[in-house]
Amino acid sequence: MTSYTKDHPIPLKALAAIKPQFNPLRPLFKAGWPTVPLHRSHTVKTMQGKTIRLGKVPLESNWPSRRAQDEEQARISCEVSGHNTGIALGRKIGDQYLCAYDIDQQNLPNGLDDFLKLVPAIAKQLDVELEDLVIHQSGNDGLHIFFLSSEPDLQGHIEIDGIKVELKSKGQQVVAPGSVHPDSGRLYQIHPGSAKHEELPSAPQSLIEQFRKPSCTHTDNQIIPPSRLGWMAEQIALAVYDGIDVFEGYDDWIRGGMAFHSASGGEDYGLEAWIACSHEGEHDHCLHKWRSFGDGAVTEKTLNHYLANAGVKPSDAPKLTADEVAEYIAHDFADLSDDEIAAPKLKKPKRKLYSLNELVNLPEPEWLVDHAIPKNGLVVLYGPPKSAKTFLALDMALSMGSGQEQMHGFAMKPGRVLYVLAEGGASMMGNRARAWMQVKAVDEADLQVFPFGITLSSRKSVDELLDLAGTIWDLVVVDTLARCMDGDENSAKDMALAIKGGDYIREKTGAAVLLVHHSGKDQSKGLRGSTALLGAVDATIKMRPQGTMGGFELSVPELRHGEPPEPKWLRLQSTGDSAVLVAGTAPEKTKTGSAAEILEFIARMIADGTSRKEVADEIAIQFGFTDRTARRRIVNYIPSGKENAAQSDGMAIWREADITSSSPKAEVLRVQTTF
Repeated sequence: MTSYTKDHPIPLKALAAIKPQFNPLRPLFKAGWPTVPLHRSHTVKTMQGKTIRLGKVPLESNWPSRRAQDEEQARISCEVSGHNTGIALGRKIGDQYLCAYDIDQQNLPNGLDDFLKLVPAIAKQLDVELEDLVIHQSGNDGLHIFFLSSEPDLQGHIEIDGIKVELKSKGQQVVAPGSVHPDSGRLYQIHPGSAKHEELPSAPQSLIEQFRKPSCTHTDNQIIPPSRLGWMAEQIALAVYDGIDVFEGYDDWIRGGMAFHSASGGEDYGLEAWIACSHEGEHDHCLHKWRSFGDGAVTEKTLNHYLANAGVKPSDAPKLTADEVAEYIAHDFADLSDDEIAAPKLKKPKRKLYSLNELVNLPEPEWLVDHAIPKNGLVVLYGPPKSAKTFLALDMALSMGSGQEQMHGFAMKPGRVLYVLAEGGASMMGNRARAWMQVKAVDEADLQVFPFGITLSSRKSVDELLDLAGTIWDLVVVDTLARCMDGDENSAKDMALAIKGGDYIREKTGAAVLLVHHSGKDQSKGLRGSTALLGAVDATIKMRPQGTMGGFELSVPELRHGEPPEPKWLRLQSTGDSAVLVAGTAPEKTKTGSAAEILEFIARMIADGTSRKEVADEIAIQFGFTDRTARRRIVNYIPSGKENAAQSDGMAIWREADITSSSPKAEVLRVQTTF
């Protein structure tokens, strides 16, 4: 059997087939342990040219401030969405705080011998018997040994009998049993010799004093004031966004983070400086790594080295006053106000120039929904009233959120979905979701619904939504665009502001944004409102009623990258109090539009007394005509007056004035048997 390691990890395809298990988590919930969702084991990001596996990284960057999962939420996250699970440390269990020794497998090179030496030593340090230890084994043979502390903030690295051990607590987490190790593909598990999770040992005072995190009082050669560190970060950031290789790969970038950590004493302004020097997709990883940095010896010389790589001399920095230097050196940062330690606002250019070689070697777009919704794209789903647009949008959201690999013939990737429901109401959506879950035999999906409108053109309105919902999403649905924009949708200016709001959501979340919209009165002309929308989107998805056949045509008329897929034919299947989109039947391919075909279609499908306009709409759909062509064919092929009626399939067909209409030109079609 192949043994996979960090240097030789399991292939991602094989890793994706290994599912996390929820049963090993049950003893933790029984004992009241706090947990948080992590990324799926096979989720990856490319940072500083290196592909990083995120299976041990929290799903949400603000997880330390969020409430822990309850047991049902954790089950859904694990079994339905396939996420790994983390144990949130530094949180209360009873009247004490959960902490852990974290021993990496690389620090146990002798395997069982090291284990037999280390574990009794930790038991002795905790002043308990060996059988009183609560022990978990990681998927790469590392160890987590848990205990309670009267203080939440214990951190540090020590050696026990020559073996390196890290102690973790507040603001940190370790991977929980049942999760899949992203490198080895093996499950984390509770060690067979572990004590019960309700019987955690408490740390003696001597251990607390040894690992208590010191207050942030630093000397002149350790701390760089926020103003100077901000200037250094700004110079490095400008170079990074200009395409200069300031960091020599991933490991050097991590070393840069350690330098910012050391230079700021671990304070937030140092983290913000490091984030400013990193690419957009690396920010969550910065936060994750920041909490793992100890009291390293990386000095200002390291940052000066990066300044040199950026083509900047340290001597170019603005001079600080003696008072400013004294203020930040002499004071404990814990005693300063937020304003005093706030990082300066750094310039973060988001654009760069591409060489011809870079341009032609850009990767192909990644798809959330194959050849319909690109990752981080802007897409509009549209159609006339009663064309099942919201049914389809909800179908996409639930399919993606529940990990479905296909939807109506479209390959898709699983992901987290935020649905802004500004039209229709939560109760209606609940009925539709319940029907979908029944038909698909799905219990839950990674979907959150915000049953209110937002104003896309208002940064404040969008920020309020994201403050509530968080920013870790794969797809954000806005239903409908008309209910979530301010102004006139026919105005290019107002539409541009709404588009800008959609782009802001994409920038903040990394998600694709799907806008649900209406088609115009003339369906052949596409989207309703300003053409600025069509020019901005990466794709359009169209739902068109299939005439009297009772179904719908799903198509992708515009696609910026690649060839649009073939249309799909769907129908609504009644289920419970609602309905669900299922596979339908394509209309027969008799699309020449001859007089005989049109008359036969009317004879079979059109009710007597239907308005000429409605018949034209049906013919346009059935034969693929524009509205104007359909109207012209009716006038050319269907006579006026019963005495001139055309004959088809045993039916007489003619036009006559619509006496119920105030318009003198309005007509209805009469379709009656000839016997």
